[in-house]
Amino acid sequence: MTFASLFGMNPRKRLGVLAATATLLTTACAPDRWVDVSVASDAPPSVIITSDRIEIPAGLAAAMAAQGTEDGEPRHELLVEFEVVDPSVLGLERALNGGNWVVFGRKPGTTEVDVFIDGEPEGTINSVVTEQHVPAD
Repeated sequence: MTFASLFGMNPRKRLGVLAATATLLTTACAPDRWVDVSVASDAPPSVIITSDRIEIPAGLAAAMAAQGTEDGEPRHELLVEFEVVDPSVLGLERALNGGNWVVFGRKPGTTEVDVFIDGEPEGTINSVVTEQHVPAD
């Protein structure tokens, strides 16, 4: 379809094509925003904290660093917030210093952590709380 062929088109259809094109261009130009998360403290190997997955044993806590990104680049001005879907399984609280969070396993199970950047939902992080294995004496 050429631009010139739009003028020979039914006005309603032409409007629909133009609206769809505008939506596509707006969506394609929107920045890709996400959050880089990582373990920010010494933690046992059983603690996994990435931008895709949080895994922690019940009864343990670890510091988690969180940095908003836009088009893959760190952006310190982005406000990152998290909301745990099932807080009876996993806890996640902002630490006293701005960029870190404390993540802690409450009971074994699975949940998701919703990610918000500047108040807008950006996705979820799958989360698992495992049984804590205590080595025998």
